[in-house]
Amino acid sequence: MATINGVSKELMLDIAGDSVVAGSVDELGNLTFTTRDGEDLPAGNVKGPQGAPAALKITAKLVGDLPSSYPTGVTSFSFGAENPGWPVVLGTVFSYIENVARGFQIVTEKASGTSSIMWIRIVGQDAWGPFMQLAGTDASGVMSIPRLRLTAVNDASAGSTLHPFQVGPDTGANLIIDGNEIQARDNGVGKRVYMEYGANSDSALWTPTDPGDFTTRKFVDDFRKATIVQRLMTGGGVRKTTSGGISWSQRFILMGAGRGFAGGNGYYEITMPPDGTVIPMYGSTGGASVTVAGGIIPMNGWRALYYDVPFGSVQTSDPARFRMIDYTAATTQEIPPTWVLVATRNVDSLSANYIWGDGRVQDYWKLLTLTNSWSAYNTSFPAPAWRFTAEGKVETHGLMKSGTVGLSTPFATLPYPELAPDGGPNSGLIVTLTASAGPYTARIDILPDGKMVIIALGTGSTNAYVSLDNLSWHPAGH
Repeated sequence: MATINGVSKELMLDIAGDSVVAGSVDELGNLTFTTRDGEDLPAGNVKGPQGAPAALKITAKLVGDLPSSYPTGVTSFSFGAENPGWPVVLGTVFSYIENVARGFQIVTEKASGTSSIMWIRIVGQDAWGPFMQLAGTDASGVMSIPRLRLTAVNDASAGSTLHPFQVGPDTGANLIIDGNEIQARDNGVGKRVYMEYGANSDSALWTPTDPGDFTTRKFVDDFRKATIVQRLMTGGGVRKTTSGGISWSQRFILMGAGRGFAGGNGYYEITMPPDGTVIPMYGSTGGASVTVAGGIIPMNGWRALYYDVPFGSVQTSDPARFRMIDYTAATTQEIPPTWVLVATRNVDSLSANYIWGDGRVQDYWKLLTLTNSWSAYNTSFPAPAWRFTAEGKVETHGLMKSGTVGLSTPFATLPYPELAPDGGPNSGLIVTLTASAGPYTARIDILPDGKMVIIALGTGSTNAYVSLDNLSWHPAGH
């Protein structure tokens, strides 16, 4: 037979009557509960403290033991014995997994000035490991950490968001990095990456100090512009080259890249500087500068003339922006990115002396040494001379007079055997030139040994003058 335990009707009614069915708080904050039977039960004051809230206090828990060993390069913490009560625990995560203690603890040292360092130690195999520096912070919120290893392998691209590293907001200019790429973007659009070589200022003459250095954005932009306008250089009018230097009659103009490229004007100009202009010299033992005189810019030896283009500024030529550099300049120095070449000179004996910035090759006239009574006609006409053409030919000009005619009496000998034309011992180049009187002709031979001979005059012609103009030939083996 089953047994049932229960309560009586009377007891259940008593329990129901004592149950709380309502409550109220008066103006003083006193809470009163009301039972089903109507009895009031005071519960005490529930009004909180009045006035300004108390400051939040965090009581630091002290680290019980300092490490027996420190990270590499660290001999002590700045807290230690000199700062009683430090370090303090910022947080501890500690648990047992399979009866083995595991976890970590982050602590902070006492601030020194405006900075402090956080440290971390890890427990494994039931023992705390040494403290390792986690991060340092200063009053401005800058955090420094000794090591950071990003293990994400997501690819960096113009629209990526999961790449391992980013500086800057997604909606603005930012730099991103993955395992093998560095990219610059601006709101998802790819931009040029600049690697700044911070030790040099934009105004430094030689930038960078080594060709392998990263350099500034301005250096990269100016170098790119100078390279473009160098190829677009035209003009110059009549260009004069002499044994002492160069000149040009009209401006060189750098144009063709558009107004946005050239400071809003679309071009820059390089005008022949006036007499008295002092051009600074770099790398030469021959002086710190050269001075324009007699309408000529002096260019001795192996030198190059540059113009420092004021990118983004006025287009008008400025005499103060010319520069000269000698081949003796230190090898560690670099031409600044804003310099464009006007002309360079090579005084090797068998080379045309000058090359202009637009690529034109130009030589100057070199006097021939006249023999066998031949002499320059007068100072009103050019004296007999030779030079190289842009095509590498040898050409002559000038007017001479009164010398001996005949195969065995050359009027001159070329200064270098390599200048002579092809041919056997008694052959070579035979041409007709202009002479005085009669048919105004003379036969000239340029022999393979470099001798230059007036073989004969036309019937009725004389040696009162003979012109060497319009005579040119390819050197032997050309």
